[in-house]
Order: sequence, then structure tokens, then C-alpha cells
Amino acid sequence: MKIQKFTLAIIVSLFSVLAFAQTENKEKKGFFKDAVDFVQETKLNKADRLFDHFAYSEAISLYKELALANFEINHVQRRLADCYRLTHKISLAEEWYSKVVKQDSVAADDYYNYAQVLRGSGKYDESKKWLNKFNSMN
Repeated sequence: MKIQKFTLAIIVSLFSVLAFAQTENKEKKGFFKDAVDFVQETKLNKADRLFDHFAYSEAISLYKELALANFEINHVQRRLADCYRLTHKISLAEEWYSKVVKQDSVAADDYYNYAQVLRGSGKYDESKKWLNKFNSMN
């Protein structure tokens, strides 16, 4: 009984702290928005850990959920493209790299990987275009 009361007190305290720990800026987030962001951040951290441990297939499902939620979209799109490329799902990798290369900050490696994926799907002329873009960055 004491454990249940103690647990309930901790939960209530935690939610109280979270509810009142909002920033003072003009765009205050609501409690539920903060909670959703926390869950998404946790999911992103888990997906990144899976990716770092070469568990690409497992990471894909988490990254897809994050992409649907439009959370950290540039990072998520890049990681999805990489996961599909590294699991040899070329058509899906091509789809995601096509989004990555439209981002504001594109790394040279993204152009190279996109070119390789296009080459793998037989789109040689388009692949050359992206290899040229890669070469111009180096």
C-alpha cells in the first residue's frame, strides 16, 4: 500500500513538474505537445542506436513512424534512405534519397549515395548527373 502511494506521488510530482516547466517564449508548447516531443525524441534515439549497431531493418520501422510525424524530418529522411540502401532495397532507397537531395543542407555523400542507388536501378544518365554534383562539391 505504501509503495502504491509513493509511486502515485512520484507520478503526480513528475507530471506537475512537466506541466509547469514550460519556457517563457512567445510560442509556448502545451503539455501534450511536450509529451509527444519527448516520446518522438526517445523513438529517434532508439532508432539511431539501432542504426549505429547495424540493425537497419529494425530501425526502418521507427524512422518511418517519425517520418509520418514529420519529426526531425531531414535527419529521418537521410537515415531511412541509408537504411534502405544498406538493406539493398534500392527502389525505396531511391525514393528517400530523392527527398534528401532536395533538402537545404545536403552532404556530398548524399549525392554520391543517390547516384549509386540510381545506378543500381539502371538509371545511368541520372546517376551521372548526381555523380557530377558530388564531384563538384569535392
